[in-house]
Amino acid sequence: MVVLTIAMVSLLGASAFCTDVGVIFYNWELLQKAVDAAALAGAHYLPVDPGQAVTSATNYAELNGVASTELIPAPQVSQNANGMSVITVSATRQVPYFFGRVVNLTSATVRAQAEAGVEYVSAASDFIPIGLSCSPTPDAACGTNDPGCTYPDGTTVTLKEGSVGPGNWSPLSLSSTGGAVYRTQLDYGYQGPAITVGSALNLTTQPGNLVGPTVQGIDDRLSRSAYGDGPPPSGFNPTDSRMVCVPLVDFCTAQGRSQVTLTGFAAMWIESVSGGGDIQAEFLQQVDACSGTPGSTTPPIGASGASAPILLE
Repeated sequence: MVVLTIAMVSLLGASAFCTDVGVIFYNWELLQKAVDAAALAGAHYLPVDPGQAVTSATNYAELNGVASTELIPAPQVSQNANGMSVITVSATRQVPYFFGRVVNLTSATVRAQAEAGVEYVSAASDFIPIGLSCSPTPDAACGTNDPGCTYPDGTTVTLKEGSVGPGNWSPLSLSSTGGAVYRTQLDYGYQGPAITVGSALNLTTQPGNLVGPTVQGIDDRLSRSAYGDGPPPSGFNPTDSRMVCVPLVDFCTAQGRSQVTLTGFAAMWIESVSGGGDIQAEFLQQVDACSGTPGSTTPPIGASGASAPILLE
């Protein structure tokens, strides 16, 4: 009985200690999940709007149970060693001891931190079947088929403006040929297997101007938009149907129905479409426009590339 009494003291003490440790770990897990979500939410606005990135991260942290007084230090945007714009979210919480008070332990400090940034999309689907000419290096031998790739953020271009090769006006055949499939993919995006930058797999030109299917497909898409023709308004909804993912394509070798190489992706806002099938669109530095796989820290060949948020730590 004496031995059992002595052992019970130790066992009860160990149980009490485990209870306190469990509560501390539970709070750390809650904080870590909250700062992870907050950092990813903030990264959606990088690198264009660091102020909104901080605001969004703060809001998400609070929605996930972190008090504003626990965000120590406040979320901040900086550049990491690779030159990537990142947002860091830190949280600190004082967790009271329950049984530790017996040995004069009152509270434990729990800390969690997350860092998120954006990487440019290296593989994606859900893009429209119209390529925008973007070659790795301008080649004089390709003439007008190879204007290089100089599309900074905010640039307005005309998609399907003219010939990009014999019999080609930049439409692509993705998974299937024909004007009906092309029109549907303009309306809802290509839904097949993801295509990787640098690959010609499943990326084939679709000969013909296809004016009718182009106008019909884009009109169908724009009919679902909450906005009228013109540039994107301030505070626009990034999931609006005018926001599209456009494949950047090296059309230098395009001749009739032929395979071409994907050189990148671009997030673009459709401003209007003419009766002749010319599509006015503006480059935007927009996260998640292509719902793709991140994999590159530099935009494709100098263009404003579509990007995706990624947790770095």
